[in-house]
Amino acid sequence: MKSESRKIEKNSIIASVVEAVALSFFVFLYAPLEIYFTNKVEFWFDFPMMIRIDLPLFLISMVLIFGVLLLAHLIHKNVYRALFLAGSVFYFALYMEGTFFSGFLPKTDGRQIDWAALGSHRFISLGIYAFLIAVIVVLIRLIKYKKTEEILKYGLGGLTLVLLITLITVGIRNDGFAKKQVAAVTKRGEFEFSSTQNVIVFLIDAVDASAFERVLAEYPEYNEEFKDFTYFSNMLSSYTQTNNSVPHMVSGVWDDGSENYLDYRERAFDESPLFDRLINEGYRIGFYDDCVPTECEKVYKFQNIKHASTNKRPEVKSFVKNQLELVGYRYAPFDLKRFCIIDNINAEFLSVGDEVTGFASNGVGDNEAAKLYDYHNDAFWEDLRAAGFRDMTRDLWPPPREEVPCFRWYHIEGGHVPFIYDEKMNITDEGSYEQNIAASMMMAMYIKRMLEADKKVYDNSIIIITADHGFSEEDIVEDRNHPIFMVKGIDEHHVAMKTSDAPVSFEDLQEMFMRLMDGAGAEEAFDWHEGDVRDRQCYVYYNAPLWTNVKHVQHGHAGDRSTLERVE
Repeated sequence: MKSESRKIEKNSIIASVVEAVALSFFVFLYAPLEIYFTNKVEFWFDFPMMIRIDLPLFLISMVLIFGVLLLAHLIHKNVYRALFLAGSVFYFALYMEGTFFSGFLPKTDGRQIDWAALGSHRFISLGIYAFLIAVIVVLIRLIKYKKTEEILKYGLGGLTLVLLITLITVGIRNDGFAKKQVAAVTKRGEFEFSSTQNVIVFLIDAVDASAFERVLAEYPEYNEEFKDFTYFSNMLSSYTQTNNSVPHMVSGVWDDGSENYLDYRERAFDESPLFDRLINEGYRIGFYDDCVPTECEKVYKFQNIKHASTNKRPEVKSFVKNQLELVGYRYAPFDLKRFCIIDNINAEFLSVGDEVTGFASNGVGDNEAAKLYDYHNDAFWEDLRAAGFRDMTRDLWPPPREEVPCFRWYHIEGGHVPFIYDEKMNITDEGSYEQNIAASMMMAMYIKRMLEADKKVYDNSIIIITADHGFSEEDIVEDRNHPIFMVKGIDEHHVAMKTSDAPVSFEDLQEMFMRLMDGAGAEEAFDWHEGDVRDRQCYVYYNAPLWTNVKHVQHGHAGDRSTLERVE
């Protein structure tokens, strides 16, 4: 009897160690690292930085959980058993909640979440716990506690081993273990131009053409401000998400899902006909967009992008809090998720901020390190208001033999959620989608400032105003391929803004850039004209359960979801 008692105690100690390791591994290693590996481009930090924080947390948590279980065992075996079984239920419920049911959750994009509308998820969450408890009760009644504990011990250990292998595999596949190189997207040259030729692209995020037309109707003064432009009302974007749209827009290279996204983005920039021509013709390139591949040497030829290192070190308490909230939002029981929201995924948790060093100035003007570019509407507005528009060649020494043309690509927040602006750029809790779009129409001020500085610069500028994709206020993913698109060619002037319903596509952008740079007008830059019939390819991104881009063909108007056919 005494020997049997010691044997039971030994088995319980082993089970306690397994549970302590399993729970600590899941919360502090598997969950945060899996989220990081599969969303690597969204975070400023890297694996070496994470592991220096998360590994000690894992070890501390493991010791604490084991200590609590051991203490409970010494108090009374039933106390230990209750805690061990509760820990087992919690572990398997975390796994099931985050692996199979996370697709029910709304996006954390800054919009207010209506938790009352998600009541069905509460029943799913409660059902998971009820199911696991029922299974354990049945096992105990059928095979007694000792064998149930043995089964749970092997279940905890086996699933943890599977998750460890999965984590390593995902990390290797996504190059997640590597130290990140920082591409510092600075403000250098932000408002410097050439009087010979400029190519200027305003990418205002998530501005749907249909919404833009409503804004034009409400603010008719924009028709005068943009009178030299042609508005293409039937433009089809290539993707419904920024990460894929930007590389395709600058290159024409499609992401068909056959390669890692980071490899695709690097290949797109490497193979870009637009960048090849700009570099070969000596353009000074300013690319004010953080959607750049950090491993692509071509981008470091851009005037404002430099190799950099980050001096930023996470404030541990804040980092751990944000990380646990992100983990909890995906894996915690439903009624705890509302306490795990990071507002718009907390900018500090995602952004490296201004703390980058290690890049040479290599630019015009002062020799101080430039500040990083900020794409938010209000930040760009403040830059624009303070800007001194000038011919950048005046600052070059020795002066060039001939003036150097410029390329400027500005990615601006535009109509992106959350809707925090009114039409006059004031921060508000009552902003609407149309007000955000009206606030982002600061290109009118940009053009006015350019005309005031030098009309010759404006005349010799190709200006494109577009979005990376459209937007659906009802969150219909198939209704996000209809972006705003406006073009002014070199020395192009109209009495009033023109409108063309030609069936054009982001697929046509590389040819469009080439023709515009050769002097074509807006409508001459495309092979397609009003009345033409054309099938156009695009991709729609689906969240759970696909988590992927799916190929579609648009047979009709870009804004007509009824003529969009899914072909994969």
